[in-house]
Amino acid sequence: MDSLSYLIAALAVTIISIIVYVYYLGQRTRELRRDLAAMEQAQHSGRQ
Repeated sequence: MDSLSYLIAALAVTIISIIVYVYYLGQRTRELRRDLAAMEQAQHSGRQ
């Protein structure tokens, strides 16, 4: 492999890693919002 091939391979790995990380953050954010909504619902139910 010449240096250009290594550069392209490294770029591909970097881009795929960033996409996977952003997907993971999106999933985690959805879970946290769901948990927060459940906690707020429980708090409101406890007051009444």
